Amino acid sequence: MKNNWIDIKETGQLYLEQILVAFEIPILFVCIDLSGRRYLCECADEESGQFVITSIDNTMLLQMLLNEVAMEYVFRNASPKLIITEYDFQNSKMKSREELAQNIPAEYLPEHGAFMEMESKEILKYIDLLKSQVNAITFGNNCEIDSYVTRDNFNFFEHIKTDDFITTKRIKSMILETKNEYFIFENNDSARAA
Repeated sequence: MKNNWIDIKETGQLYLEQILVAFEIPILFVCIDLSGRRYLCECADEESGQFVITSIDNTMLLQMLLNEVAMEYVFRNASPKLIITEYDFQNSKMKSREELAQNIPAEYLPEHGAFMEMESKEILKYIDLLKSQVNAITFGNNCEIDSYVTRDNFNFFEHIKTDDFITTKRIKSMILETKNEYFIFENNDSARAA
């Protein structure tokens, strides 16, 4: 297992998986929980032990790492709620709370419109790992619009790409029809013939 990082009520134990940006301490990094779900974490204030944590799927994490979406966008859109931690010096423990992503003050998050723009061999290997874990099926391609579905651990996500943006939404199931077969894919299930 990876290095223990933090154990909070909202996620349970989180393990450090990949440091993306670090100075003296990790500033932007990815953690996983016991079930393998990923969380993007950002150090908002080192002195107070304040971190912002969001649950994130591999596809959105890849979009951020490949500079397709800005870092602040990911924190505001990966999950409806963010987890804010702060160290309680009096009781020597980390406190945490959930807040709506849209209500988080800008100073807690990466600068609006800022992209990762950092590459290292380690991050490139991590990108390859994430790509290997995302199964994509293209189901439409019409000039400027490209639509596809990915399955990421527990959920399906529909992605619609245009020249200007990528829209991602979680979907409950997906139907794939071939010449001879008709499959229904559902969250937490494998494909089954219909």
